[in-house]
Amino acid sequence: MKKLNLNLDLAFNLLFPLFISFVISMTLPNFTTYYNSLVTLVRVPPIIFPIVWTILYIMMGFVGYKLSQNNDEKGEKLYYAQLLINFLWTPVFFGLKSPVFGLILIALLLVLVIWLFFYVKSKYGNFAYILLPYIIWLLFATFLNFSIAILN
Repeated sequence: MKKLNLNLDLAFNLLFPLFISFVISMTLPNFTTYYNSLVTLVRVPPIIFPIVWTILYIMMGFVGYKLSQNNDEKGEKLYYAQLLINFLWTPVFFGLKSPVFGLILIALLLVLVIWLFFYVKSKYGNFAYILLPYIIWLLFATFLNFSIAILN
């Protein structure tokens, strides 16, 4: 029975971020049309975003699973706080068409994920490096959001 619980916990942690992001994307207007209407310093092909985010959400899921398996309440609070801000960014940026408020959210998200990285590093060592691609992507996404906020 313990193996079943472990498998359900792993499945939940891997699928939850993917499911929520899918639901958000299905409830908002066409992302591509709005994105293509924006002036930006860098134009990323829209197909890149769902590919990158799928990979990042799976990697984040492993972090959530590790925190859950260790009954790490502080780590889980930090993990779910960053996940909430992550989920809010899309409706704000695309739904409300607010690059400025999106920039505020993504900057907060970046701070939370860096905090999460150092927290996980202090408790679980090198496992924290699973968050580095997320941090690197967020640095790029923050730059992209900043350029959009300034130029539009």
